[in-house]
Amino acid sequence: NKWWRLILLGIVLANATLFRHNGILFTLMLIIALVFILGKKHPAIVIASFIIFMFVIKIPVYNALNVEKPKDRVLEMTGLPLTIFGNVAKEAPEKLDQETLDFVYSIAPRESWTNYYTCGNFNNFKFWFSNSSGVNKDFIEEAGVLKMFYTAIKCFKYAPEESLDAFISLTDMVYSTEC
Repeated sequence: NKWWRLILLGIVLANATLFRHNGILFTLMLIIALVFILGKKHPAIVIASFIIFMFVIKIPVYNALNVEKPKDRVLEMTGLPLTIFGNVAKEAPEKLDQETLDFVYSIAPRESWTNYYTCGNFNNFKFWFSNSSGVNKDFIEEAGVLKMFYTAIKCFKYAPEESLDAFISLTDMVYSTEC
């Protein structure tokens, strides 16, 4: 209920967004939840401090420190869609339409998905086999985040079971009850 705690929460959320490559996924959902959980004025304080702090860090601080945008940003932000592509490409490529299949095979050839990809783990494919498997990181960067997520939605449409398996295998560490 104290205004300074709400401002601190906005600052923490801005930091999570800025300093974690996929932090926006967390902070956006949390901000939406806070709108429903907190009273009428409280979400506005959190959101305002979030936006102000994002601006302060992104413009004057980044410019003063000559911060450069890291490479492979799209690759890091789209682990979930890439995992979905991998599961569908390995388990049920025949279910995809030709456009989606061509897109997935532009990321890596069919043989690579089949021989090197472990279902539910694109990171293993990206880090350990990227040289031998022919993962086309430039294609991923050029395609962009929206195209990656749009194609993942198409995978859910054409191969829902395999796509859901990928989603669950990648996210179950958050809600799993296993130790």
